[in-house]
Amino acid sequence: MSYILVAEDDPMVQRILVRMIKRSGYLGEVLIGNDAFEAIQLAQDHQSQTIDLIFVDTGLILKVLKLSLMHLKRFVQTRPS
Repeated sequence: MSYILVAEDDPMVQRILVRMIKRSGYLGEVLIGNDAFEAIQLAQDHQSQTIDLIFVDTGLILKVLKLSLMHLKRFVQTRPS
């Protein structure tokens, strides 16, 4: 089985992408990650199978980056001197 992974948090965009993928004749399964963490988990869960293509909402990448920086800042601020 082959897969296309869609990392997108907007349900309307998810539906449009899935519809376009299916109409193009793709016979594999479309995996939907509602956020970056879910998309990463789906990719890990299917690492032994083929993921043919990944669609990524760049806004999700920015959200993860922002969260990571907030955690790093908190770590630096609470680290003893």
